[in-house]
Amino acid sequence: MRFTIEAQKNILDRFRLQTDNSWREIQKEGLRDTDLLLSDPLDTIEYCVGEQTITLDGKTYRANPQGTVSMGELINSFHITPRLHRLTKPRIPDKTTLVRVIQNGDDSHHNVLVIDLYGEFGLKTWEDDTVKTFYLRPQGEPILQEITIPDYDLRKDPTIAVRGETFGAGNDYVGREASFDQDHIDLEFHCLLGAWHHHLKTGELNIYVESPEYTGGLNESELLHQVRLETEKLR
Repeated sequence: MRFTIEAQKNILDRFRLQTDNSWREIQKEGLRDTDLLLSDPLDTIEYCVGEQTITLDGKTYRANPQGTVSMGELINSFHITPRLHRLTKPRIPDKTTLVRVIQNGDDSHHNVLVIDLYGEFGLKTWEDDTVKTFYLRPQGEPILQEITIPDYDLRKDPTIAVRGETFGAGNDYVGREASFDQDHIDLEFHCLLGAWHHHLKTGELNIYVESPEYTGGLNESELLHQVRLETEKLR
């Protein structure tokens, strides 16, 4: 996997960070030798967090504005985020895995259902700078990954492709009983699959979804077909 750092103000105004710290405008063309390329998603954090300024054609703009911001300032500000450029195909998210992940969730903690960069479902919890993610390996073996990310902010976590809303502790959204709630499973799978499809097309990371907004009106079967088609386009 390779990651670039991109600044975007609207659909048309997109720029990519270069190795000399300048920014070049991008449309739909691919990578260039001058683009800054990172191999570890965690290395993108320092480029994307906090309020910054960027200079384009001699003019300085605010980026990632913090605090009280007027609508005019927000419209004219850039947002800096990482983008993923794949070298291999990811897995296609699997509903059976989702059920098992939900089943093994600990309802005494807040949980966030995610799809990682490899197409795997996981449940993420965190306390201070310690981030824990429960996964199932492709062979079905459970694994609890624990990493330390200073000043952790879920909304800026570049190891997440797609995330759902937070499941509050004690609300039975995870655990054995939750895994038997077919409506719950179907809704979460449909919503996150739609956002995963968007991720495959754009390379955007940490896409937040709480409704079927990314499904394009497609049902689960139709959406899976589109995901398979998009996956086949990748290397």
